[in-house]
Amino acid sequence: MSTPALDYDHLALVMSPERLAPYLSEAKGSKPLAAELYAWNVEISGALWDLIVYLEVATRNAMARELQTLCVGMGSGRGPVPQWYNHRAWFTTRQNTAIQDAKTRVRGKGLTSGRVIAQLTFGFWVSLVDPAHAPTLWIPGLHKAFPNSPGGHGPVRAKLGWVNDIRNDIAHHNRLFGRKILDVEQELMRTAFWVDPKLADWMSSVSAVRAANARRPDLPPTLRWPVPTPTP
Repeated sequence: MSTPALDYDHLALVMSPERLAPYLSEAKGSKPLAAELYAWNVEISGALWDLIVYLEVATRNAMARELQTLCVGMGSGRGPVPQWYNHRAWFTTRQNTAIQDAKTRVRGKGLTSGRVIAQLTFGFWVSLVDPAHAPTLWIPGLHKAFPNSPGGHGPVRAKLGWVNDIRNDIAHHNRLFGRKILDVEQELMRTAFWVDPKLADWMSSVSAVRAANARRPDLPPTLRWPVPTPTP
């Protein structure tokens, strides 16, 4: 059974004309093509999101592991080692508030590092690589979460910030057709490689980005290369 064609006018009714307007502009006024482009944007967003999920979870777990290792190294041996999320001196007021909110949300389920990690936004983890944290976190041990990075918190901070921007664009259903999708895929793989090469290889093997990108609807030649109006 064939898939019914998307009706642009109905799509604009339920999604809003404002949301569809950039797609109509990209399609040079072709409503059928604009509807197809919108559907493709959803598809390519899903394919990139799959990669971001693997990357995000691996990154935050690697960072939490190194934070806990720092806690162990600071222990005196005379008492229990504190959990990384209870070491308030490491974090800014805003970060401590985020941690406290995360702990509150998991209350009643049992407070564990994994549950706290899952409640913190990716932006929280990106903020831990800010220059202000370099002496207390990055240099003593957080850099070990990225064993294959070029070194220094600067490139890692920039790349994680970029990943967070892509993540938020997708989460807010923003348009991606202006981006070089295959370059985005490669940068996600590169960042995963910094954390774990095997993860990057596996992500590459399961990625649906290239196939989805190949299905991007394109302008017909009559719209792509309009015939110039003859000069009188």
